[in-house]
Amino acid sequence: MQWSWRKRQSAVFFPLSLGWFLVLLTLFGSSTLLFAQEPLPQLLWRRSLGGDILGPPAQGPGGDVYVVSEDRGVHCLIPETGQTRWVYRPGGRLKGQVLAAPDGTIYVQNDEQELFAVTPGGSGRWKWNMGGGSAALPTIAPDGRLILPMMGGKIVCLSRQGKVLWEGQQAAEASASPVVDEEGWVWIPLSNGEIVSYSPSGAPGIHISFGSPISMLAFDDTGRLWVGGFHGAVLRASLQTQEMAPLKSSQSGEKGNHSFVSQGQNGNVETNSSFYVLSDVSQAKLGESRVVSLLLGPLNLVILADGDVVELGEQLQVISRHPQFLSGGGASLSLDSTLYMPSADGKLRQFQKDSEVLLFPSSAGSHPLITDSGILISGGTQWVLSGWAVSPPASGWSQFRGDAGRTGQYHGVPESLTRQEARLHPGFFYRETLALSNDVAHRLQLIEEMESYGDSLFKELYGASLLLEDLAYVGTVRTRNSYQQPLSSHPLVRIRAYTLIGKDEDFRSRNLLLTALQHEDDQAALASGFRALGALGSDWDGAAVRLMKDRYTSFSHPEERLIMATAQTLLDLAQYNGGLTDSAGAQLITLLLNAPLGRAQREEVLSIALSIAGA
Repeated sequence: MQWSWRKRQSAVFFPLSLGWFLVLLTLFGSSTLLFAQEPLPQLLWRRSLGGDILGPPAQGPGGDVYVVSEDRGVHCLIPETGQTRWVYRPGGRLKGQVLAAPDGTIYVQNDEQELFAVTPGGSGRWKWNMGGGSAALPTIAPDGRLILPMMGGKIVCLSRQGKVLWEGQQAAEASASPVVDEEGWVWIPLSNGEIVSYSPSGAPGIHISFGSPISMLAFDDTGRLWVGGFHGAVLRASLQTQEMAPLKSSQSGEKGNHSFVSQGQNGNVETNSSFYVLSDVSQAKLGESRVVSLLLGPLNLVILADGDVVELGEQLQVISRHPQFLSGGGASLSLDSTLYMPSADGKLRQFQKDSEVLLFPSSAGSHPLITDSGILISGGTQWVLSGWAVSPPASGWSQFRGDAGRTGQYHGVPESLTRQEARLHPGFFYRETLALSNDVAHRLQLIEEMESYGDSLFKELYGASLLLEDLAYVGTVRTRNSYQQPLSSHPLVRIRAYTLIGKDEDFRSRNLLLTALQHEDDQAALASGFRALGALGSDWDGAAVRLMKDRYTSFSHPEERLIMATAQTLLDLAQYNGGLTDSAGAQLITLLLNAPLGRAQREEVLSIALSIAGA
């Protein structure tokens, strides 16, 4: 697909009678048709938020859109109507750097160097004193970790609960937002032209020297790293994992006007028995203007600060180049290859394939966001936020749409390791045999080994998530092997497996739990699974609440352990999400209040119900 835009010269529009139009058409021929504009997108709504719109909107996994306004509030809006769900004011003058995490959490900073985690329901979850200013916009890993590049070169990684997981220190500050690859590695561009990486546990990794200051970093949907510079340079490289002895020397090379060097311990980045090396490196020099957007996907579009929109081919050759208005920030690309780009004069402009520039009337737009349902949302310095009906967003890098401050698509699997790859590892193959053994003693042996790792289980035990899947699924989802022979299980194995899953920081394990618990018929194991759901917390879509009601009501005589675990889990979910996210929760509370319990337990359930009502 190639864009072949026709650049329109400046024109003045004024009312014309039909006669004058025919005269002009006769004099100038078909060239007059260049002034014809395609219809504007349908304006669905326009509203004021009580102050200038600060920064780009962000969309959460449930579909709601979050906007920061100069009225010191975080506004949650329904994108199709523009209606407000809630407004949260944490305190202080807010910065326009709202982030929507894949677990539903919203993050925002104020001018007092405080970072706030806001629930999808519009209440505060925790506050963290940053102790200094941020050097660049934070980013969010697929598992929910928050990466903050601070002034002075400090890098901080926070958990979803606001706990510092690790810190790093660099000689230079970050020059742009970090990015995170599919395996959880963090890549940070620095003001000295280097890119540094950290493993998911915070171990320093590869260094790349770009040769000039970096303004933008991205991964495309094939996992290749893209780098944009302050002086129009673009680099693309593949990061390959190799299963062999560590390299004895660093990988280096040079193409065009910029060189790169990858360094790490022994010249590589070690990940268990593997390491990263750079390959397939390509570079291009597009001018002297700063790269402000990388829109990667069907079209590899690079947008420069001087307004040039450049489409690059597979070898980074220039396919087309279209000078436009000076860019005012990040752009967004729709599925039908329409580009929405704010210009330096505060106007939001639309560019279409083989068509003219369209100016949204009376707009002062900045950083447009295209929602999953195809609503273009933009606002700026005139207090007004607008929503238009457009095509859904184009596919591309999974962590931003046109600007590194936005979270777009969401990863759904705990780790990228496949079972076929894992079975090549002798330690995993042996443990998988234990996990699938019909001898319950073998499964308990594996559980005891996994429990011995404590909090480092998922960091140190190869394929831990796959093993836990086996321990949770056998006896629930899987009842027969590939030879149609019955698989033996025991509730005690599943109870302990659910507990280990609940201790994991990765909220994406929720899908594993939901699948297993849908088939769980033991009340004690179900209670343990419910508590694991509460520990993970995320339930922006109400799936956990609905499952709990469905499974709880499947028992005609629920036991006390299941009753109390259900009540406590509902409280955990309500506190994490700012309220119960489905009406099934209220129905379940009514059932719990009428459950056959002793006086002390009944009072505890009543107290929990009151706490949920106030969450």
